[in-house]
Amino acid sequence: MTKEQIKEQVLRKLDQALFDLFPNGETSRHQFLIGDVRGHEGDSLKVELEGAKAGQWYDFATGEGGDIFDLWGAVHGWDARSHFPEIISDMKKWLGIRDTTPKTNAPRSKKTKVQEDLGSPTAKWDYHDKEGQLIACVYRYDPPKGKEFRPLDVRSGKYKAPDPRPLYHQPVIAASDSVIVVEGEKCADALIGLGMCATTAMGGANAPIDKTDWSPLTGKHVLVWPDHDTPGKEYGERLIHYLHTQSVLSLYLVEIPNDLPEKWDAADAVKEGRDIEEFLRNYAKIVSMEAEGESESTPIIDEITPYPIMNIAEYLEDTTPIPVDLISPRILTPGGLLVFGGAPKVGKTDFLVNWMVHMAAGLPFMDMQTPRPLRVCYLQTEVEYDYMRERLQKFPLMLIFYLLSAKTYGSRLKQIFFLTRGELPESSKPFSTIL
Repeated sequence: MTKEQIKEQVLRKLDQALFDLFPNGETSRHQFLIGDVRGHEGDSLKVELEGAKAGQWYDFATGEGGDIFDLWGAVHGWDARSHFPEIISDMKKWLGIRDTTPKTNAPRSKKTKVQEDLGSPTAKWDYHDKEGQLIACVYRYDPPKGKEFRPLDVRSGKYKAPDPRPLYHQPVIAASDSVIVVEGEKCADALIGLGMCATTAMGGANAPIDKTDWSPLTGKHVLVWPDHDTPGKEYGERLIHYLHTQSVLSLYLVEIPNDLPEKWDAADAVKEGRDIEEFLRNYAKIVSMEAEGESESTPIIDEITPYPIMNIAEYLEDTTPIPVDLISPRILTPGGLLVFGGAPKVGKTDFLVNWMVHMAAGLPFMDMQTPRPLRVCYLQTEVEYDYMRERLQKFPLMLIFYLLSAKTYGSRLKQIFFLTRGELPESSKPFSTIL
């Protein structure tokens, strides 16, 4: 087979080949986008997908580019001129074409499974670990014979499920106390779109429970929401039985009403505009952790609180007064967080204490103002009590005398509390007034 024939076959499956080479990539109009030849996320490297330029690529960050042979070689660290036979051989292997190139004393290799021509993926879901690192992808294809899913183990670069299989949306799980387990990424994404924490096992109801890593659910309140069909019901029962043996805080099961359509699921509930809180309140049943098989009605919604979601019209129509800044202009707002930092030994502590004294007295400081005297707690773990006391007593006398000259300002210094490291005098309370 000539190189042109090999190139033609690869270009027929170009989308599939590129997603195999670059799991983090994505398509946009008539181009495939990826960060670089190493497969990092981004869009500086573009590959043409259609027309006479199909397979040609260019990295706008490095100035590199070429045809599909150059790209295939760059991914594997091969130069297309000096390692062209290796590129051709690897392409043949990917296509499932037997390499007839004579080899001396070469061991017989196992037969390579021929790649199915499934067309371009119609959907893609990324699986990350709790730190946000990509570990697997699931691609959906819709060939004439029906939808098919292909998992990709990113670490091995092979089209197979990782061992063990990860749960979907692990970063979201790590940040939540309660988790809804559904069937399939589509259902999980639908609930996450409402601000709820949802996940799925890779493969949905067909997922092998014993080959899935369920440890991210440890210490969580878990609700299982299966699809409304026989496979879904059986999967829900198996999963509940398994999670009984795991260290979850509580376990719930959604019992879907019989009057709902066959295969009805969480994504359908969201699509229909149902009140998910009300639905769970009515149909989520707690599964007894004492005796298997017992269940009772309970409101789970107290434990799964959605994030508030507002549309633009609601923002534009809201004419309620803006909350008054604690420190203006917009330095510190109610419920806000202010971070102040700097290099060592540049006067951060003196600046903060000076700032605190002014805010406690209700006085302006460097164009920053407060509408009323503030109550301040200064927590520091670097300087011990005696050394902090020494430092404060050496504070510029001009400011201290100015504040103490007025009885009102002097009394407001008692609004500043220090919590320091080390032992305090017996007469001092945990929040000791230093001034």
